[in-house]
Amino acid sequence: MKIVRYLFQWLLDRFYSNKPSSLRTVDLGNYSQIVWINENLGRKIHLGIFEKDETNLFKSHIKSGDTILDVGANIGYFTSLFAHLVGAEGKVIAIEPIPENSKLIDLNCLINRYQGRVINVHSAVGDENSSGSIKFNRTSETQCGFVDTGSDRTIGDRYKPLLNNIIEVPIRSVDSILQEKGINGIDVLKMDIEGFEYKALLGMKSLLENESSKPRLMLIELFDHHLNHYGDSVEMVISFLQNYNYSPFYLNKGKLVVLTPDLINKKSNIFFKINKL
Repeated sequence: MKIVRYLFQWLLDRFYSNKPSSLRTVDLGNYSQIVWINENLGRKIHLGIFEKDETNLFKSHIKSGDTILDVGANIGYFTSLFAHLVGAEGKVIAIEPIPENSKLIDLNCLINRYQGRVINVHSAVGDENSSGSIKFNRTSETQCGFVDTGSDRTIGDRYKPLLNNIIEVPIRSVDSILQEKGINGIDVLKMDIEGFEYKALLGMKSLLENESSKPRLMLIELFDHHLNHYGDSVEMVISFLQNYNYSPFYLNKGKLVVLTPDLINKKSNIFFKINKL
């Protein structure tokens, strides 16, 4: 399997430009998406193979007028999808710490005329509200970045920490951001922040404690290899959300299936749905 991945990556690197900051506009049907075509994520979006099952599930669960929270929005692939799905009456709050990605989100909103329905917040998220900043490592591609603790860390075979690529970014709690923006409730949440997910969830207790305003569906990337760097684990996240009446699921052939303990760390994109009372 690893040989196949390396071969696929080799083909991508030969077919696409490796020139830094190479932009390309991808037609996604009802809207367009500008990507860094020299990076892995941009190439997968261009080929139409990036998280297809997750994309289709969101299409079937998000309604016009919904309010969506995209934590770790990256270049805005899901932000653009959400903005299209919620329509002019809906809202999308995109939170992204990497400056280049945050600017690309703005650009994607501009070309798709989504400015009125997308709130773009340039910040990292944590367990407490803060007016300060935190060290953040962008790694070799803007697709992956993480809160830097000064310890050695890898986040995959392709993405390596770069000691000369550490920047200072603002850090806020999700609750404080929503309060500042006047957002009273969230319908759907997507979170992918390379291991800082548990800390971010601790910073959104006010949202989760309100039965009438907490998300009905959440997609959170969870993997112990990432979470352990901050003293957390997948089991801690699941236990925390179970206290707020959520159960974990994973996607199997387009359908949500209950995540059993033996599948933890075998499935990284975990969905959480509110248990019916």
